[in-house]
Amino acid sequence: MPPFRSMNVLWLCGVTLLGALGCKSGAKAHEDAQYGEPVGIQMEASGGLPAFEVALAVTRGVVVDPLVPPITTVIHQGLVACPRVVQTAATSGQVIQIAFSVRQGHLAKLSVSGVESDGCLAQMLDGRSIQLDDKVGAGRAHPELDVLAQVRFGAKAP
Repeated sequence: MPPFRSMNVLWLCGVTLLGALGCKSGAKAHEDAQYGEPVGIQMEASGGLPAFEVALAVTRGVVVDPLVPPITTVIHQGLVACPRVVQTAATSGQVIQIAFSVRQGHLAKLSVSGVESDGCLAQMLDGRSIQLDDKVGAGRAHPELDVLAQVRFGAKAP
């Protein structure tokens, strides 16, 4: 599992982080998706990756806290498998935007924009399984979930 800062997750002001990355809160990556307030996560360098930040928003009404570790783990694994994408993003300062849905424990409806020129990240993440807590937010089960993540390299972990 990738290392998080401060008790596994450093919560930043998500709206400020998404604003710095050029996306407004509630922006839609999928036409039918409705996202809640974003959170920011600062990831330490690990697995050959430099430190980076992730702005993360999920389906409106779903509590994001328990979803941060499994979602950032899957993103981290995809980035580790695509060093060219990481190198390009880190040197250019471009943001990688990843939008997907989780359906029956697998990533679906995946779209990647930003640095994704060779298709590596989309190929590594599409259809990948992800373990989510069965009960997320107000005790409701959420078998379907929409996720929007923006990744920026060059972040300095405190």
